[in-house]
Amino acid sequence: MKLPLPIARACALAHSSLVPRHSSPVTRHSPLVTRHSSLVTSLSSLALALALAAFMASGCALLREKPLTEVNDSQLNWLNVRYHPADKDKKPCCLNIVGVGSVEFKQGRSPLVFNSFSQDVGNPLWGDIEEEKLGVTPEQARWIMQLFVDAGLMDEASRMKKLARSDLGKAESGIAIIAAKLNGKQVRVATNSQPLIDTVESLVEAIVSNRGFH
Repeated sequence: MKLPLPIARACALAHSSLVPRHSSPVTRHSPLVTRHSSLVTSLSSLALALALAAFMASGCALLREKPLTEVNDSQLNWLNVRYHPADKDKKPCCLNIVGVGSVEFKQGRSPLVFNSFSQDVGNPLWGDIEEEKLGVTPEQARWIMQLFVDAGLMDEASRMKKLARSDLGKAESGIAIIAAKLNGKQVRVATNSQPLIDTVESLVEAIVSNRGFH
C-alpha cells in the first residue's frame, strides 16, 4: 500500500529520530583522577629538577680548581716581590722573576726601586739604587718561583691576608708584597709569613754576596 507523500515524510522523520546517532565519546574524569594526574606530573618535575641540580653540583666539583702545588714550565709565569726589611740598616729591595729566563734585582731607598716610572727626581734618595739583571734559564726561573710556593705563598693568598701600610714599620720579620701569575693563576698578597720572608732574604743574600752589593 502506497502512503500519501506527506504521511511518508512524517514517518521517515519519526524513524530517523529513533535511530541512535554516532558521536565521539566524551571521557569525563572524576576530580580524584584529575588530582592524581597533577600530583604525578609535579613529582616528575621535582625529580627532574633534583637530578639536574645533582648533575650541576657534580660538574662544579669536577671543575673546582685544584690547589697549586707545583709551578709548571710555562714561560708566561712571573713573580714580583717588594720587600721591606724589619732591620732599618737593610735597604728595601725588589725582585722580579720571569719564566722566560730573567731575574731583575733592585735595592736601595730610591723611589725607583719599587717604581721604575717614578718622576720624583727631587727626592734626596733618588740615586740610592743598585740594580742587577741576571740571565737564567727558564728551568732556573721556575725553580725560584717554586721556592715561594713551597714556602706557603698559595696558602697566604687563599687566606686573602692583607696588611695595612702602618704595619710596615711594626713587623718584626719584615713584610713582603708579592704579586705573581703562576700556572695562569693571579696571586697578590702582603705577608709577614716567616717562611716567605726567609725565602726572600736568602735570595737577596745570594745575589748581593755574589755581586758585591753593600
